[in-house]
Amino acid sequence: MKTKSIIQSVFTCLALAIALPAMADDEAKEVEAGKRGGRLLATESPRPEFFVEKDHTVSVKFYDEDGKVVAPANQQVTVIATGDEKKKLQLEKKEDALVSAEPLPKGDGYNLVVQVRPNADSKPENFRFLFLNHICGGTCGNPEYACTCDD
Repeated sequence: MKTKSIIQSVFTCLALAIALPAMADDEAKEVEAGKRGGRLLATESPRPEFFVEKDHTVSVKFYDEDGKVVAPANQQVTVIATGDEKKKLQLEKKEDALVSAEPLPKGDGYNLVVQVRPNADSKPENFRFLFLNHICGGTCGNPEYACTCDD
């Protein structure tokens, strides 16, 4: 009985080893960049663009189906950075965007979870990705967290 269980575990691990890199490739190719070169998140309209400013604060602008900026209404966005330390940023309305008062942790190479809620009562949509802020070496010219190159 133990042998059967071990064999099943080995096959499960092999299947995951084959499937996970393929899934990561598919996810990387699905990244869309917004008008500012940030990461456009896959929600219903209005779609948010996650963007890291030069001072390492976060701003999110929303775009309608025609690609025009829509001022945030009841949307809420929270950013959770997990690396050496865990930092949670609440974004607040400022002109036509939601912005963080605090910057992301210094450096890059840590995980981000961006939670988007259409309103305070709705369940959040979570977007997880690795935060790499350097400019992509490919043809898109976006920061790596919003890279749209196939490389």
